[in-house]
Amino acid sequence: ASMVQSVPSVSNVEDYCNIVAEKYYARTLAATAQQILSDIASGGYSASSLLDSAEQKIYDIRQGRDTTGLTPLNDVVYGAYDQLAKITGPDKEKYLGARTGFTKLDTYTTGLNRSDLIILAARPAMGKTSFAMNIALNVARKTEKQVAVFSLEMSKEQLATRLLSTEALVDSKKLRSGLLEKDDWMRLASSADTLCRMPMLIDDTPGITVQQMKAKLRRVKNLGLVVIDYLQLMNSTLKTDNRVVIISEITRQLKIMAKELDVPIILLSQLSRGPESRTDKRPMLSDLRESGSIEQDADIVMFLYRDAYYNPTTCTSPNVSECIVAKNRHGEVGTVEMVWDGQFTRFANKEG
Repeated sequence: ASMVQSVPSVSNVEDYCNIVAEKYYARTLAATAQQILSDIASGGYSASSLLDSAEQKIYDIRQGRDTTGLTPLNDVVYGAYDQLAKITGPDKEKYLGARTGFTKLDTYTTGLNRSDLIILAARPAMGKTSFAMNIALNVARKTEKQVAVFSLEMSKEQLATRLLSTEALVDSKKLRSGLLEKDDWMRLASSADTLCRMPMLIDDTPGITVQQMKAKLRRVKNLGLVVIDYLQLMNSTLKTDNRVVIISEITRQLKIMAKELDVPIILLSQLSRGPESRTDKRPMLSDLRESGSIEQDADIVMFLYRDAYYNPTTCTSPNVSECIVAKNRHGEVGTVEMVWDGQFTRFANKEG
């Protein structure tokens, strides 16, 4: 009789399941706490590594409430069908990939899609930081979602100065020299007010790791895009001096992070000197520096190229920059021409 009485009735089965789940997660959390204490006691880990590991373990428990287990195909198909209905419906802009602001580029990529790792690579002086920040501003302005920028090369202040130049259309040389006129100040004041309302976050921690990034980004609500400038300045927790192994691990972890956070990540990267030795200086996938895993882990690979930089006397379009979509998991590859305005560190759509 006692066994029958202990069996939950249909009316309270949901409450019973919740109690079982809570006890399971409490036990899992207790076991995780013991593991963290054991790691601390071993003395084999740095404080930074312990913090990253502890936060990851607890985050995994929280995520496990909803995401563990295999999913039946019918659920996946219905989910995909529902997504198709959303991106073709009246509110499709809410569900399509974030627009970069560069119309022809968006036709190739269908925007910046959630969970995508997008590589933006170029040789020095091609404007990759400027292009990435132009996209970041466009996304922040149009989606009103938070855009997180990790600037490993430039300080927050230097990056803000660039943004002011781009937004106010004030020559970047004037901002660096301080030789500003009254009209410049008026445009800067107006643009500063606009930028202050932008949902954008900037972090200039040098040598940051993927784990540190992830810990910071988990606290951001309504995240729409992550920009990292740039790959080769990031650090890894791996105990090795092999740069190929380190870069491979970083790109692998960043792809995982894009999926976990369900946001697109634009990752800037250096290129090898390969283009300098060729007659045609346009970059190719083989020029990605230090690791083939960059191409392998990326959903999209884009290169920037300006012919005027290499052929200043013969180039007939000195203000044209090419964005070469060399890999595209979602569609076509090809080249998009844009207008480059160096004095304002600004890219724009090319007409025609």
